[in-house]
Amino acid sequence: MKHNSALSRIRRRKRKTYRPPPKWTEGVEYYEIGFFDPFELLQDVEIQTECYGISGKSECGLVELFEDGRLVVRKGFQWDASGPTIDTPRTRRGSCFHDAMYTLRHSGVLWSLKHKRIADELLRTCMIEDGECELRANIWHFGVDEFGNSYWNK
Repeated sequence: MKHNSALSRIRRRKRKTYRPPPKWTEGVEYYEIGFFDPFELLQDVEIQTECYGISGKSECGLVELFEDGRLVVRKGFQWDASGPTIDTPRTRRGSCFHDAMYTLRHSGVLWSLKHKRIADELLRTCMIEDGECELRANIWHFGVDEFGNSYWNK
């Protein structure tokens, strides 16, 4: 009988408002927050890109590219991770940086298809580094390469 009452106390505790703990994906701490922009960064993150000689900030101020190619994404940045595909923790870091680079495009910092190719390749590389199989990373890369042009050119 004691076992059942202890179990019911645990169940009651779980019913209270619950905010899940932050999740980590290869050094990226984030919350899952909603449906359209389901992830929000809880810390600044950065990565080296091949976009040299260009610097600027996004309109929201949360994404910044430096002339040495460093891409910094600030705490509070929200992204949708994968669009219409199955999202896993191995895709989140790459999708964060990919969406950040597309944000720079919409702010006018990046403009050419060369920059789009760099963003798309960054997604693929991060996915493989984070343990995603190369086949799936290549499929994602094909998807953003073929179907991302309309979003890049908005």
